[in-house]
Amino acid sequence: MKMKKKDKSYIQGVSINMHSGENDNRSVLFSDGFTTLVGKNGIPDLLLTTLNFERANIPKNLNKNLSRITKMHVSVNPSYRFKANRDYFQLPNWLKDFSKLEFLGLSNFEISDLSYLANCPLNTLQMTNVKIQDIENVIIDILAISTLELFIYDSSCVELMKQLNRIKEINLRFQNYNMAL
Repeated sequence: MKMKKKDKSYIQGVSINMHSGENDNRSVLFSDGFTTLVGKNGIPDLLLTTLNFERANIPKNLNKNLSRITKMHVSVNPSYRFKANRDYFQLPNWLKDFSKLEFLGLSNFEISDLSYLANCPLNTLQMTNVKIQDIENVIIDILAISTLELFIYDSSCVELMKQLNRIKEINLRFQNYNMAL
């Protein structure tokens, strides 16, 4: 039996665990300190990035396959110094360009609209350190994601999670972010 080699890459304060074995050729395809692309057989499927993401900074051979991204985590620039009262940022417009997302993690954003996710095959949504601006609209948008199975949240989303949990018809599991680690 062949042992799998475990590779750990630390980028943007996010730990990526990749298992290499006979049938798994996952590797870091690109990293510039703000954006990291991970993929299999040279095709990216995971994007870890910040607000500074620009397609133009991605090598052409990878850029043409960005539409295949199925997993993404977006946060602020890791060197950003938060103020004592916590800063939140608007979700970037370029998020709408990724229509095949199955996992989306959002950190340090002000959220009032997630309607662009309705057409994604999203099964996991993770929100940490967020500020919900329009809770009713966000609930409607989350309910419109027909493929959503798991909502991972932290203390910033407790009120949203409580309201979602009250909806009897919802077929959604909830997981506390701290328990997911």
